[in-house]
Amino acid sequence: MTAPVQLEKPAGQAPRCFMGVPEAAPSITQELNAYFARSHGRQTIRILGIALFHLGPLMDAFLTQQLLRQPPPRRLRIDIALIDRNWRGSKRLTGSSSQAAKFSLRRIMSFIQEHQEEMTRCHWSINVYSYRYTPHLFGILIKDSPLFVGRSFWDGNVLRGGSNEIEVFENRDAHGSQKIAEFKGWFEKSKQRPLILNNKILGAASCFLRRREPGNDRGR
Repeated sequence: MTAPVQLEKPAGQAPRCFMGVPEAAPSITQELNAYFARSHGRQTIRILGIALFHLGPLMDAFLTQQLLRQPPPRRLRIDIALIDRNWRGSKRLTGSSSQAAKFSLRRIMSFIQEHQEEMTRCHWSINVYSYRYTPHLFGILIKDSPLFVGRSFWDGNVLRGGSNEIEVFENRDAHGSQKIAEFKGWFEKSKQRPLILNNKILGAASCFLRRREPGNDRGR
C-alpha cells in the first residue's frame, strides 16, 4: 500500500490525511470535543462502518467520557450503519469481520443498557442500521462538517477499511462540500434495516446477532 500523501498545511493545523483510524483517532476526538463545546442545539454524528472494528471502540470510550462530564452534552443524535453479517456476501467480503460486526452491535447495546437513565435525561438518541451491499466508504461525519472518511480496499480476497488512509474534508470549499454530499448519500443508502431506533433495541438486532441459517438470506 502506498504511503499517505503529505499535504502542505499552515503551522499548528492538524494534518488532513492519516494512515488509518488509529492514527486519526486523536484528531477525531479533538474535533468531537470542539463540536460539543460550540454547539448548543441538536448535535448529530453519522458513523458509516464496515464492522466498526476501529470506530466502535473509539466512540464507546468517547461517549462514556462525555456522560461523565458535568454537565454532559444534551440533545445528541448518533446514527450508525454497519454491514449485515447475515447477508450472503458478508463473510466473503469481510472474512472474520462478520464476528467483529456482531461484537460491535453488542457493544452498542451494552452501552445503551448501561447508560439508559443518563441518555434519557440528556436526550441522547442512538440509531443503528445494517446494510447489504459492498461498502465503498467508511467514516464519521460530525454534524455537516468535518468529515473523516476512507475507502475500503481488497486485502487478497478480504475487504478491509479502517486501516486504510483517512482524509478530512470540510464544507469550506466546493471539493469538500462534494465529498461530504457523497458520504451523506452513501449513508442514506446504508440505512436499510433498522436494528436500534431511538435507543430501543428491535427484534432485528437479535436476528443480526444470530448465525444465519442456510437459505435464510432470501436471495439478497
